Amino acid sequence: MKTIDALPIRGEYKLRIWKQYSSAAFLFSLTVHDLALSSLVKLDVTVMKFIRKWLRLPKKASTSLITHRDGMDCRLPSQLYHLGHATVIETALGRDADVDPALRDAVSYAVSDTQVSLSLKHRYTWRHDNILFALRDLYTSTLGPAWDIVIDATRDGNTIVYDQHTSTIPPDILPTTCRPDLAAIDRVQRKIHIMELTCPWDSAESFNNAQERKSDRYGPLIGDLSDIGWEVNFITVEIGVRKGDNSSRYSKTYVQ
Repeated sequence: MKTIDALPIRGEYKLRIWKQYSSAAFLFSLTVHDLALSSLVKLDVTVMKFIRKWLRLPKKASTSLITHRDGMDCRLPSQLYHLGHATVIETALGRDADVDPALRDAVSYAVSDTQVSLSLKHRYTWRHDNILFALRDLYTSTLGPAWDIVIDATRDGNTIVYDQHTSTIPPDILPTTCRPDLAAIDRVQRKIHIMELTCPWDSAESFNNAQERKSDRYGPLIGDLSDIGWEVNFITVEIGVRKGDNSSRYSKTYVQ
């Protein structure tokens, strides 16, 4: 990044060099090395610092458009890292030697965590998506026709399907790479309901971990929407693989 920054060219040309050439070379290094999350965060901060400098962005300016596909589509090191390691993780899970036998044979692992095995029978997202469709119908009947209901799930050709680069939050509202499971939008009143569904193993620990993880993930999105004048209602829903639920969570929402 320092080498690119030292070039006697305009900032947008420096960004183009990073996007089309340097990031591709960087991807190889990220693919063959294992990095901790803290290291990826530091790399993201460093890269974004140079990008902001090249684009002459004010300190408080949002960077959502920089990484969004409909914007500049610049991938940060953490995104490149996950891209480079995606197939490696799947291959490791598929080999019995790499999975502890006690863990592999546990019921909780078999019905909720073994992505490769369930994917072969198209069952890994089946439970989650079917519950999500039921929740969409509930939101539709409860909120009424004034609300647009968008979900991140697939069932048939009549369903709006979002690919891996888009979001359930319309880009004209906020360009973002976040993909909440369900978004209910009232453009007239500028209100938006965001719902995140998790289907973990039925235990208090799994429910609480899912709730905390999803709340942390979408906290910045809620803040960004609130900053541009939207009233946000956020809720996490946890329904276990054995049909248990975290009912105490349903009445608790985060509103800004």
